[in-house]
Amino acid sequence: MIKFNKSLYCVVSGLTSDARFLIEQIQVKLSNSFFVSNQTSNVENCGKIISKLVSLIENGDEQKYFKSRPLGVAFLLCGLDQDGFSLIQIDPSGTLKKKDFASLGSGQDESVFMLKEGYRKNMLPEESLQLGEKVLKILVEKNFKIENQEISMITIKFRK
Repeated sequence: MIKFNKSLYCVVSGLTSDARFLIEQIQVKLSNSFFVSNQTSNVENCGKIISKLVSLIENGDEQKYFKSRPLGVAFLLCGLDQDGFSLIQIDPSGTLKKKDFASLGSGQDESVFMLKEGYRKNMLPEESLQLGEKVLKILVEKNFKIENQEISMITIKFRK
């Protein structure tokens, strides 16, 4: 899981070298955006930055043109901003889709099917963790142990 700022995270699936290159470029663009506006980027703006980076190349003269091949990386971008929680899936071609739930990787189709079956709006955090654990147990293997998995949850802390 990659942390861009205190409320903006992403996970990637695909070619490691393409992912490293893109993450570095995204961090530079987000830093420049913060420097100019003195505000952190919201989830949708970060998604648009990623989408542009995976589908276009800029040369030194600021000319933009399409790449000869898509970069082999898919992103799940999640975070909390002024609009609430957001989850955005970005495929290797740069297509951006807002989601309620999503999955990346080799078991994507099966896990999305299982998530669709068990997902409800306004689930409690414990319920969503149980659903995720159920999906992982089925997809990963018989010897699955939740203690061996890295799981993250973005939550809101209320102040009085």
